Amino acid sequence: MRPSKLFVLLMLVGCAGNQSGARGTAGTDPARVTSEEIAASGAATAYDVVDRLHHNWFRDQLTGQPVSVYLDNQKLPDGADALRNLPVQDVAELQYLDGRTAAMRWGPEAMGGAIVVIRNRR
Repeated sequence: MRPSKLFVLLMLVGCAGNQSGARGTAGTDPARVTSEEIAASGAATAYDVVDRLHHNWFRDQLTGQPVSVYLDNQKLPDGADALRNLPVQDVAELQYLDGRTAAMRWGPEAMGGAIVVIRNRR
């Protein structure tokens, strides 16, 4: 591959990794959804929040592998579908970890990235 083509390819991959994938009014941090953003989204479930604000969180952008979901540091067995049963009232914050970061924290089963749910403490 010629150096100019390699440069263009690397630029495209780098730009793709920096996109928030926002449909709505997501905040400035593409890897985090705050309680204020959750409330403003008008969503009923955590799944709806992610779908509206950061739909690209559901699959790793490079590998296409499905994301894992962790609640209180425990992996939820149904992946992203588990977010459909989690009302927004129970969620304080959502965070996204890319596949490499998630795999370093939880092992190879998280190679598709992870959505970390921080529960509301009432």
